[in-house]
Amino acid sequence: LENKHERQVYALVAAALANSRADQNGLLGLGKAIALSYPDDNEDKQAIARLRRLLACDSVSEVCLVLRPLLSLIQSRVTQPLDYEQLLSDLLWFGERTRARWAQQFFARTQPEDPSL
Repeated sequence: LENKHERQVYALVAAALANSRADQNGLLGLGKAIALSYPDDNEDKQAIARLRRLLACDSVSEVCLVLRPLLSLIQSRVTQPLDYEQLLSDLLWFGERTRARWAQQFFARTQPEDPSL
């Protein structure tokens, strides 16, 4: 409780988990969830703007402020549950690696299913 940044992170993830429809932890990363929240996936200008704003954050406190409405948007538009465990870890250890992971998840191409299988 004494560490403000940890308290903000735990409160944000707990609130998001409480508001979610998930009955267990999902596998969806934050970057991919942002892309899936928009009709044009990772080519949508609004989705790219949201990601850029998130990646431009310098502190955990700023990330928490940006993420709060973004998590609500994701939960309203995406049916797959987020990986809240990974989100918590990302926020507790927020830095360049976290930003890189979110960007890679966002821009990753999904492989189309092979109809011959």
